[in-house]
Amino acid sequence: MKKRKMMFCCLFLLIAMLSTAAVNNVSATKVFISYGTTQYLTDMGGSGELSVSGDVSSYIKNLFDSAGYTNFFDFWGTRDQQTQPNTVYNYAEWATRFRDTTVILYKGHSLPVTCPISCGNDHYGVYDCEGYNITGGETIKDYEIYNKIYDEGYGSHDFVFLWTCGAGDPSRLGSTSGSHGWGMCASWMGINNAATSLSDDGYDDPDGNDRCFIGFDYLSIWYTNSTNYSNWNYGHFIYYFYMHALQQYWTINMALDAASELTHGDDVLYEDTPLYGGYSIWDPRETPPVSVDSAMHVWGDGNLTIR
Repeated sequence: MKKRKMMFCCLFLLIAMLSTAAVNNVSATKVFISYGTTQYLTDMGGSGELSVSGDVSSYIKNLFDSAGYTNFFDFWGTRDQQTQPNTVYNYAEWATRFRDTTVILYKGHSLPVTCPISCGNDHYGVYDCEGYNITGGETIKDYEIYNKIYDEGYGSHDFVFLWTCGAGDPSRLGSTSGSHGWGMCASWMGINNAATSLSDDGYDDPDGNDRCFIGFDYLSIWYTNSTNYSNWNYGHFIYYFYMHALQQYWTINMALDAASELTHGDDVLYEDTPLYGGYSIWDPRETPPVSVDSAMHVWGDGNLTIR
């Protein structure tokens, strides 16, 4: 894989020159939507994580504006339509009906949920803007998302990035059966047997199917965590990832490499980072906290372009 470095450096220089003038030519049938919770208790990253999460969502939305997307929605927290269950469900339906490509970013927390038909499958949800167990707070459920896209003939959701715990674990990707879906990946993207339908390493072995899902195998790393290079943190990483992914002709994998080199060090590609190789993180849910291993998982086609 080290040969990727030489190839990437050459491509970086060439495409950077081409892409500076390549704006405002995106198809009008593409939409970006950013969601996120505002619940960041002390063991969930605290006020610092809350502040950075909100800022990064705004910055990324502006990137999609500059890239010429006709639709770019920042529904993080209580902004605009808000990260509420009905907002997510209704926009999943709308995007599937009216847009060819949908790009989703969610930043927050996940948890197991149950479905009303007791199907026997493992279901998962993510926190809405208020959070879990808060007055007015509800959980955004996988099967409810799938209900909406199933009614519209499956999905236009080609790139879904869930910066939340556990969504990238193969046992949580889920599947579909008729009008019922389970697992955030399968439900949001309308994929049957997602763990076997998508390449399990879309970075090193992209499957060429033009669909990509990114999530974390276990605990997601905080945006505010340092990358241990200069003053960069993982909020910088995801911002620069989208900045490069929105350059014309850039793939998801190229953007991961560029963001890694900027925030982790010269000649450091995504495959060289703890995100790909794995990192240790304290699990604050345990008493006392324990160190656990996790990683960021790219599923499907890392050669997908979203520009």
